[in-house]
Amino acid sequence: MSDCPNAWVAEDPTQPGTAFAVVDADPRFAADASEEIEKWKSDFGVEARLMNKDDARQWLSNWDLEKSSLQKRIH
Repeated sequence: MSDCPNAWVAEDPTQPGTAFAVVDADPRFAADASEEIEKWKSDFGVEARLMNKDDARQWLSNWDLEKSSLQKRIH
């Protein structure tokens, strides 16, 4: 990630306060982030939001894949 202070995160609805994915919110990479966020919405049915990158790191560290009920959607 760049020096941008923010990141886009997607929250795992089965584990409130956790993030399962993060994309840098650096405006130089906005198009990449937009595509990634749309993929999260499509694949998992979750919304993404902007968060302070340090907080996002904490959310990521608290996420447990084994406890998650997120299943990739088949189209």
